[in-house]
Amino acid sequence: MVAEKVLVPESQLKKSKAQQKSAEQIAAEKKARQAANKEKRAVILQRNAQYQEEYEAAERAVIDAKREAKASGSYYVESQPKLVFVVRIKGINAMAPKQRKVLQLMRLNQINNGVFVKMTKATSELLKIIEPYIAYGYPSYSTIRQLVYKRGYGKINKQRIALSDNHIIEEHLGKYGILSIDDLIHEIYTVGPHFKQANNFLWPFKLSNPNGGWGVPRKFKHFIQGGSLGNREQFINKLVKSMN
Repeated sequence: MVAEKVLVPESQLKKSKAQQKSAEQIAAEKKARQAANKEKRAVILQRNAQYQEEYEAAERAVIDAKREAKASGSYYVESQPKLVFVVRIKGINAMAPKQRKVLQLMRLNQINNGVFVKMTKATSELLKIIEPYIAYGYPSYSTIRQLVYKRGYGKINKQRIALSDNHIIEEHLGKYGILSIDDLIHEIYTVGPHFKQANNFLWPFKLSNPNGGWGVPRKFKHFIQGGSLGNREQFINKLVKSMN
């Protein structure tokens, strides 16, 4: 006896073909994404290696320049730092409106907030205005990296979003060539051409009180007088480490 041929409804055939096509499309898209991600990872690794070479070359250049100056009996004067890290350490008591406005302008709205600031003549004057309320200085690469990795958040649609994935950074800063967290750190550290966009993307850092606290007398004195306020130069790195 010959088995009867079961006829499948045309609508079901179309549905099966559509599902098969959809599955193939999904698989193709997944494969394309994996290939693209692999390519991006290779680019990021290559960039990181270039950054490391660049930092090491800059350090060697300074050491060589100091040795040459010493050998010739002169002094080597390093160029003025282009970047400072500013931390607000005092509240609003007896604050003048102008100082309050500058603190808002620099996004230092709360005690222990910290931000990167590009040093120009204008920003230097602004720092002088709010000096009684801040500590600042010249951050090292290590400090910047530690801050961004440990305390870094992005400002996305006015929301504070953790920088948990390079995709977040690429989505919002990719048009400036910033694809990863290390690209972001490099742009900040070198005060690159897109420093403003990179810095504005970063939410102000929320730090803790330093280990052992500020100490009331110290908090109201300038750093050069044994206090906490004002320009600490390279010593800002020690402070940030104790607050991070």
